[in-house]
Amino acid sequence: MTSGRITFRLVAPAMVYWSFVPLVQIASLAIVCRNRPPEMPFRRTVDLFLRSNWPLLLWLLLFSAAWACFPAASVIPWWSYRSVQFGSAGVALAITARLDYRFLRRDLKRTPRDAVLQLVAQRLLSWTPILLIFVAPAAWEVVASELGL
Repeated sequence: MTSGRITFRLVAPAMVYWSFVPLVQIASLAIVCRNRPPEMPFRRTVDLFLRSNWPLLLWLLLFSAAWACFPAASVIPWWSYRSVQFGSAGVALAITARLDYRFLRRDLKRTPRDAVLQLVAQRLLSWTPILLIFVAPAAWEVVASELGL
């Protein structure tokens, strides 16, 4: 966004440092889904689980495309509405959670209660390090800004 064009020099490092996100998701899935059905090998479990990421990935793609394809001056006015940010992200998160719940119920044969508990545990285990790495360094600036400091 700041350089006005996408180059390999900008894309390659981003690919590397974002590659840990699926690795963290796989690790959290391994912890949460230790006792899976014998007919479900772990690689198949990972494949089926990560398929439910499409709503979030689509949201990120559309978000990135807006900033990449349009001048910032035309994107900022409509993106500054919190309802657009949180509403669209919330829809993507809700669809993803529903797909993950269905995966746990249907493919891993969990009870409704166990599916919810495992889904919450997986989210806590995977999102905590992701948020600490990507959000925490800038969070103090956002908090200070909101407090008017």
